[in-house]
Amino acid sequence: PDDDIKEEVGFFVRPSYAFAPNAVFYGRIGLQDAKHTDTEFAIGAGVQAAWELPGATDWAIGGSLDYLYWDLDSVDYHEIQVAPAVSYKIPQLPEVTPYAGIFADFLLTDVDEDEPVGLLLGSNFDIGDRVRIDGQVRFIGENGFFLSAGYLF
Repeated sequence: PDDDIKEEVGFFVRPSYAFAPNAVFYGRIGLQDAKHTDTEFAIGAGVQAAWELPGATDWAIGGSLDYLYWDLDSVDYHEIQVAPAVSYKIPQLPEVTPYAGIFADFLLTDVDEDEPVGLLLGSNFDIGDRVRIDGQVRFIGENGFFLSAGYLF
């Protein structure tokens, strides 16, 4: 693309494997698109972990380290992203966990990025012990909405 990637939207399936309490390795495969681009396929993987605060176990501090390959018009887009966040498990709705954080992008491609740091807001919705729906919006570094459905093995 000739300009920064703007107004992104992504839909992913995210198989995960728990290797410790509140820590998973995951893959993701799906569709991602953006304004002024001709894209579809995206695939990636990462690790995510959270640590509950002693004495306030509804609160957690965590984050993720993520790799994404995105098939853009004429460029293979490779991105590494670090995203620390804080979350709160709502006691009255234990299946809902909203979170907020920041992200930092490291692009391994020729696509320009004016603002590699931004804000994210989202929430997880757990359906039983193995299925999780996650919705996330991003601001500043990128504007976008992402939805994923995950399964924990």
